[in-house]
Amino acid sequence: KASAVRSRLVETELYPNFSKRLMRLLYRHKRQRWGGLWSAPCKWADTDPASNTTQAQQDLAALLTEMSEHVKSQIKPNGDAGGPGHTDDDDIVFPVNFLSGGNEFGVMSYPNFLNPCRALMYPNLDVWYEACNMAGVTCEHVYIYRNPYAVIKSTTLNRNFNTDVLGAIHLYTTQLHTLHSQLMMRPKSLVGCWDYDDRSSWRADVQPLLQMKDDQAFDDLVNMVYKKKKEEEETGTGDTRTPINGPEQDRSGVSLNDQPYMRSMVKVHDAVVTLCRSIRSQATN
Repeated sequence: KASAVRSRLVETELYPNFSKRLMRLLYRHKRQRWGGLWSAPCKWADTDPASNTTQAQQDLAALLTEMSEHVKSQIKPNGDAGGPGHTDDDDIVFPVNFLSGGNEFGVMSYPNFLNPCRALMYPNLDVWYEACNMAGVTCEHVYIYRNPYAVIKSTTLNRNFNTDVLGAIHLYTTQLHTLHSQLMMRPKSLVGCWDYDDRSSWRADVQPLLQMKDDQAFDDLVNMVYKKKKEEEETGTGDTRTPINGPEQDRSGVSLNDQPYMRSMVKVHDAVVTLCRSIRSQATN
């Protein structure tokens, strides 16, 4: 909320005027899930109305076009530095996932929301980018990842996102396979690979994204929302990985009985991160 990009979007009337409209076209939770472009595959009951993803995609493209035209209407001469609006040389960045807010839209992760049919609730980048192309706007994505053991610990042991450890491992492994495919399909649209637990991996990207030039102000903002875990404070490290084999493996909550599936999740996770970094390395060289 304290970021410069949010202030800029408020100034240009993109937020909150357009943000909730955009999110409702992507995700509709609970009783209206069939209306969202990304939530439509989830059918809770036979009485659910039929989904129309063609119309949902067209509506999304229309809204993106409306947002683009709204921004263009506020362009002012390059020599005019005062008052609201922006120059034609400015890039207006609208970070979709940063501005969603509230439980209505979930967290737009892989997967999103809770049961039922949770495994079907995740972003489909193909239908998203088709809408972006229809609207003539530039869309990009970032891959935010986390250590597999930390994922299981956070979602299944510390929270009730999953009730069964083995089921959670298999679910997230499947999602990682999907992520691997989606990253391969759209390499030119990938603009970042960020380790959730390693601030140094995303600071150089996030600070300019939030349009914050003052380093201390950025650190203060991050510290407001990014809390270190107790074990990080004690060890001074952000690495929460627990060895697959070793005396500390029970910290992860993954028993020896589930290690074959956990090794698979770690292997796929490493492959996705390697792919992501390779794509970014090729793009910047």
